Amino acid sequence: LIGLWCDNSGCQCKSGALGALCQDVGVIRANFLAPVVLDPNDPNRLLVGADHLFVTSDPRTQVSYASPTASGPSWAMIKGSTGHYISAVAVSPASSDIIAVGQAL
Repeated sequence: LIGLWCDNSGCQCKSGALGALCQDVGVIRANFLAPVVLDPNDPNRLLVGADHLFVTSDPRTQVSYASPTASGPSWAMIKGSTGHYISAVAVSPASSDIIAVGQAL
């Protein structure tokens, strides 16, 4: 579901938010069943919880694993790590700017 691109040298991920997302998932910095939530206000906005909270506005963009310049969804980190994995994410039906995040301590 989450399009991650890594090269052939042992998953050396891209930089930025995609690199952080790949790092979280690649080294298991996420719950086994990490939350993946579609924004009820915008069907093109997808949120993924791991050690960080990530969002993309183009989740339907096809991922190509063919080259280092491959395209795919553009991910942005919108919440940094607190040292606890995100176990729940909810977006308010009234506003996409209101996001609740649950973490186990």
